[in-house]
Amino acid sequence: MGRSLFAAVMLTGMCLVSWAFGQEEMTRVNSDAFENPSRHEALFVHDAHNEKAGLGECASCHHIFENGVLQKDDSSVGTPCSECHQPSDRGETPSLMRAFHLKCKSCHQELKSGPLMCGECHKRPTRWIRNQEATGRPAG
Repeated sequence: MGRSLFAAVMLTGMCLVSWAFGQEEMTRVNSDAFENPSRHEALFVHDAHNEKAGLGECASCHHIFENGVLQKDDSSVGTPCSECHQPSDRGETPSLMRAFHLKCKSCHQELKSGPLMCGECHKRPTRWIRNQEATGRPAG
């Protein structure tokens, strides 16, 4: 009984911390730009991922290019990826899906950590995720 109660309290605490400090409770990558997606959105708990990966610079993922040059001291935080990356390739700018896959998978391969296969990111949303999105707070 003691272990179960301790585990429940710890799980609830972790959920509350994640909920309180999440990037607007981000739980998955927005895929609204895709008309007929063949897979579920990639599940992605923003702050938990970045903490585990040791990412402190927003521009690591939220980049800005001007005239083909990466602007190292600038980030696109708050701007949807689909504003620059369209559903299909445009010249030098990769498509939205290709940009997600290049950015995420290349980092995972370089660090030899993180998912690489489709089903490792594109999972059906869990009850916890659906409840968090519907109510704005974690299940439990």
